[in-house]
Amino acid sequence: PKNLSEEIIAVMADSEKICSYFDIPLQHISDGILKKMGRQITRAEIEKKIAKIRMLCPDAALRTTFIVGFPGETKEMFEELTAFVRQTGFDHMGTFTYSDEADVPSYRMRGKIPEKEKQERYHELMTLQQGISAKKNRQRIGQTITVLVEGESARKPYPSAARAAFQAPEVDGRTYLN
Repeated sequence: PKNLSEEIIAVMADSEKICSYFDIPLQHISDGILKKMGRQITRAEIEKKIAKIRMLCPDAALRTTFIVGFPGETKEMFEELTAFVRQTGFDHMGTFTYSDEADVPSYRMRGKIPEKEKQERYHELMTLQQGISAKKNRQRIGQTITVLVEGESARKPYPSAARAAFQAPEVDGRTYLN
């Protein structure tokens, strides 16, 4: 996210040949966790970039990924993350639970979160996002949307599967055509 410049956002906004789709792997929103992760960006800077995207590309799709249960993530930091997700309303979001890898700096950090708590945080955040995504999908009812038809669908009763500009391959679902 730190390398997503205003210039890139403006180019994407002005080009009809570029999908207005921003996949920004934020990982977290708490400044304390971002610093521990070595992310070199603050919450304020992230919010400024998202505001710029929404101003220049109001119809843009926003996708991100978060890690829950990073060493030292307090309940308050997790609540800050859930409030941010609720406030921002991402079109698509993935969440992962932190897992130790011996060759990364976080392996030696204190404040490891128990697996059960990481799983609870994961489910809470993904449940929140499911509601946001469902609301966004309901808002599309009745709209005409250009899609790229990819081929036959294995999902019955829909014979064709496609993707809209707000659906990345393999991660954001598909559009089924009757």
